[in-house]
Order: sequence, then C-alpha cells, then structure tokens
Amino acid sequence: MVLTHIFMNYIDPFNILMRHVVLARFFRSDLAPEEMLFIQDNIKKHRKIYWWTTIFLVPMSLGVFDLDESVRIGLLTTMISPVLLLGSAWFGVSFGGVPAKLVEVAMSVTFWMYLSFKISFVMMYILLLSVTSVMLWPVWTLIMVGTFFACEMYDTADGFKTGLDEAQLRHSRAALCYYKQQGINPEDVD
Repeated sequence: MVLTHIFMNYIDPFNILMRHVVLARFFRSDLAPEEMLFIQDNIKKHRKIYWWTTIFLVPMSLGVFDLDESVRIGLLTTMISPVLLLGSAWFGVSFGGVPAKLVEVAMSVTFWMYLSFKISFVMMYILLLSVTSVMLWPVWTLIMVGTFFACEMYDTADGFKTGLDEAQLRHSRAALCYYKQQGINPEDVD
C-alpha cells in the first residue's frame, strides 16, 4: 500500500504529468471533495492508458520502420478512419447522459474508447513521422501532444456533468407537474 502510494505520487511519470501539467488547473480550482475524488479516479484511468500506449509504442515503432514506404503511406491513409471514428465517438459520449449510479460503467467505456483512439492516433503519428521530413516532426508532435492534453482535460471536465441529464429530466417533470397544478399549459406560453 505504501509502495503503491509512493509510486503513484512520486515516481510514476504519467501520474506526475496528469497531475502537475495536464490537470494542474483543476487542482488549483475550488472543487468539492467528491469532484477531487473524480479527478483522482480519472487520473488513474488516463495513466493506465498512457502505460498501455507506451507498451504498444515499441512494437509499433519497430514494425513501421521496417516496411516499404508505399506500405507505410497506405497504412497511414487506413489509420485515418479509426482515428476519426474513435475520436468522434469518444467526444460524443458524455458523462452528462450517464446516471450517477453508472459512473463506473462510463469510466470503463471511456477508458476503452480513449485507449483505442490513443493507440490509433500514435500509430498514425509514427507512420506520419516515417514518411515526412524530420523538419516536420516537431509540428506533428505538438499536434499529437496538444490533442491528447485537450482530450484529457475535456474528459475530466465532462465528468463533472455525471447525472446531469437525469437531474434535468427529474426537474423538468417536477416543473410540468407544478404547471399542471397551477393550470398553466407550457405549450401556450410564449
């Protein structure tokens, strides 16, 4: 337990990156204790994704640079589809539509979708590096890092909306009952 705490807080580079770079502004905000717990859980999710991506990075890199350039270009074109599909789907999933009691399910869904997106994006990035000039590598790297940081910040901020749709529905029903009791038809109000 103590070793896990030490590793997570002082040694794990991805925990340090998420806590002190990517989500640093969240920690400087005036958040409620349950919001801070959500951030900690989300950091655990994203650090696992970073570790899995790093593990897959080695074989992806070794495999790509051994291929003929025309094959790499074909693979690069092919990787556009999963990156667009997974990225769009992942952004389309909102914690707001998830009932609060199913937040663990939502964390699992977003874990798998973002892991798939990130590995696909990194594969596309490696393929892109393999067919472009070294002079462009900093640009591609900035795009990749910026995309990942923005996604992780968005995912964390979106998590604060857990159960929002459920609450809005409950309040809308209560308002309609109140209007009915008062003899007001919401359809007639301008």
